[in-house]
Amino acid sequence: NKTAEVGRIRYVIIPDSSAAKAALLSGNIDLDYDVLTENIAELKTRKELILESAPSMDKQAILFQTRNSLLKDPRMRRAIALSLDVPELVSAVTTDTAQASRSILSVASGLHKAAQAAVPKRDLVQARRLLAAAGYRGQPIKLLTTKRFDSLYGIAVMAQAMAQEAGIRLEIEVLEWATLLDRYNKGDYQAMAFAFSARLDPALAFEMIAGDKDKQPRKVWDAPDALDQVARLSRVTDAQAYQALLDQLEAGLRDQVPAVFLYSSVTTSAARKNVKGYRSWVFGEARLWGVSVTKP
Repeated sequence: NKTAEVGRIRYVIIPDSSAAKAALLSGNIDLDYDVLTENIAELKTRKELILESAPSMDKQAILFQTRNSLLKDPRMRRAIALSLDVPELVSAVTTDTAQASRSILSVASGLHKAAQAAVPKRDLVQARRLLAAAGYRGQPIKLLTTKRFDSLYGIAVMAQAMAQEAGIRLEIEVLEWATLLDRYNKGDYQAMAFAFSARLDPALAFEMIAGDKDKQPRKVWDAPDALDQVARLSRVTDAQAYQALLDQLEAGLRDQVPAVFLYSSVTTSAARKNVKGYRSWVFGEARLWGVSVTKP
């Protein structure tokens, strides 16, 4: 139902999160469609507010440059993945709001099945074996991140501490967001904490990471079999065959580890009680169809 129930909408840009919270509590704004995680507990105690949460279709991940002299060995990438306690990392970074997921498909997707739901356990013993087999001697691995988004910085800090327990030396380099994005587009990194915006179609979710690096350096995964499978996604019409292909891609992604996907963020809105019918949704943006506002 795309009915517009409100005749006039006033958007207020409030860069400071504390000021935004104060505006909501004072009634100067009726809705904050994406409140900061650290404010959720406090806002839940306010009787004049209604909080609503929904998992988004975005993805938070650690990317690897598979053409790097050190990380081109898949055993190195598998070792880093095994050094991570993904549920613990996600719990810490999101303050227990998001669900750990190693899949490129969001938990909000109807195609997120058993193969996608499996979260491998941390295994430091196997990680060390893989490192030894790959000939790793403690060389530093630069992990790029930014403080523009707290989640990406938190991912880097947690990953560094966890990897260190396996003997992996991750060195964090903090960049401005624009610089990080430029390095991503150029493929100019060893490892990077990064976030992808929402894709509803699984074919588009895989397309955002899979491709020819010579033509598109930003691509993470360029294995020929993966590229063939991604291309087939747009041609398969049978639901069972489509899910089977998704499961094959999932298995390949976890085996070759061009990236470690961690979770999809949860969007939480806070609205004053005079706002009726607002719901958070998978794109993480404000959708105001069917939403009405009464006088406070």
